[in-house]
Amino acid sequence: MVTQDDTAPMEDRDEAAAQIISKAQSGNPFAQYLTGRLYMDGPVLIQDSVEAVTWFDRAARQGVVAAQYELGVVLLSDDPEIRNPELGVQWLGYATRNGNDRAAYRLGKEYLEGEVVSRDTFKAEEYLTQSADTGNQYAQYALGKLYLERNDKAEAHYRFTQSAARETSTRSSF
Repeated sequence: MVTQDDTAPMEDRDEAAAQIISKAQSGNPFAQYLTGRLYMDGPVLIQDSVEAVTWFDRAARQGVVAAQYELGVVLLSDDPEIRNPELGVQWLGYATRNGNDRAAYRLGKEYLEGEVVSRDTFKAEEYLTQSADTGNQYAQYALGKLYLERNDKAEAHYRFTQSAARETSTRSSF
């Protein structure tokens, strides 16, 4: 994407951002998601988490799963202007039900940690398994640790092996 290309001239990046925002304002859900990313990440637009939430919310409500995930994550952040853990967990739940493995992983971690939601290792296991079964190596590793805590060495070994295999295949693809 031109807006993220550091080698592109700034005026080209500004023009690309203006086109994305125009489409977002016209109701294009993917452009709304991208506008949220632009406000979260910069460098073309000044970072503004409130604006990012606004655009992620618009896209999420139109079914953009990536926006549902991003909205959940930013609402769980420590930024006092946007922090809303209850709503963040809700959006992560929507993204998980729509097949986002990163959202399932994040929910699993939240249920393991018990800071935002009540600690529930069985729910954590469900979410982590959903994520791990799609190949998320972090979820596979977290499950391995969970099974190790339960003294289920065979299942722990299986999950750690899955995670290690993903790590090896990730490194070899570079």
